Amino acid sequence: MITARFGSPLVIGVGRGEYFVSSDASPLVGRTDRIVYLADHQIAVLTPDGFSVLHRDQGKVCIDIQPLETESGEASLEGFEHFMLKEIYE
Repeated sequence: MITARFGSPLVIGVGRGEYFVSSDASPLVGRTDRIVYLADHQIAVLTPDGFSVLHRDQGKVCIDIQPLETESGEASLEGFEHFMLKEIYE
């Protein structure tokens, strides 16, 4: 999968043999405890064997995997079944 950030936030959750892509870290709580925040003009290439991050103008960049420090995301669902539905209504 290829994903890119331009304007809107983009987060990659790093799991064990799996990756998650989201606009926010909250939905990743309980699925992974490590994340990568992409900056504008960065592109992530995810494969079953790993992932790399490229900058549109500068090429390959060093990946900064950070711990996910978010409390349980269930409270922020505000009555919606899942975060995608909440974002659609917002």
